[in-house]
Amino acid sequence: MIFWFLGYNWTGLSFIQFFLGFFRKGVFRMDRRGFFQTLTAGGVVLWLNGCFEIVSAEPDVVFDGATSDAEKISELWPKLQAMVKKPFEQLRIGLLQGEEMTIIRLWVDDKAHLYFFDEKTSQTGSLRFGWKKLSPYIKFVDSEGNLLKDGDKEMEYAFWGDKGAPALAAIDIRQWFLWAIEAVAIGLGVWLAAKVGIFLLSALAFVAFNLMTLALLVACAAIIYGAAKLFFGATGITLDDVKSWFSGKVEDLNIFIRQVAEDIGG
Repeated sequence: MIFWFLGYNWTGLSFIQFFLGFFRKGVFRMDRRGFFQTLTAGGVVLWLNGCFEIVSAEPDVVFDGATSDAEKISELWPKLQAMVKKPFEQLRIGLLQGEEMTIIRLWVDDKAHLYFFDEKTSQTGSLRFGWKKLSPYIKFVDSEGNLLKDGDKEMEYAFWGDKGAPALAAIDIRQWFLWAIEAVAIGLGVWLAAKVGIFLLSALAFVAFNLMTLALLVACAAIIYGAAKLFFGATGITLDDVKSWFSGKVEDLNIFIRQVAEDIGG
């Protein structure tokens, strides 16, 4: 059992040892009855912590729209790998816009569905693949799989729409990632209550899409069906393709993120 206190993570044992140290040094003076009352109160705090998650004030990573965001993203690979092996483990991403911080939590469930949560508004959503007519889509849905709406408009974003579909064999892997992450970034820009810059949206969308893709690929055929199966069949995207973004040159990743931002901002 862990709880957060004064900026540190404490186990129940270390918490008690910490206060015993003060008693031995004479920092606190109390009789035996007072001592046991203190331990009892501490036990209540620890028990409550076991029932209610106490979240550290600091996010796991903070994006500020600078070129250094690419390096921060590349360092997230071990965390993303751990998350897909342990459903519901969360990644807290801070989006720093001026002096305002928006914190978004990402996680995948035991069905490899990606979820996102805005700590400020308590809004929750999830990403899904879709495929209509000639174009793949990114869909923003609720926990029941129903499309979220922006006013009367359903939140689903096509890669290229109903017209002008390219020859699938001629599309390289990088272009597939570009279209998909741009669709995610556009949707996140609509979903977020706080308006953040395009470079922040690009970085957040990059992490979200790759976490979703990684979770589905690790789950393999047991989970991939419907539109997701069509997507992976058409694109040929593999685990190695996802990993290459994080293990490759940081500068290449930075160029890609900047391109996403410029495309959605144009």
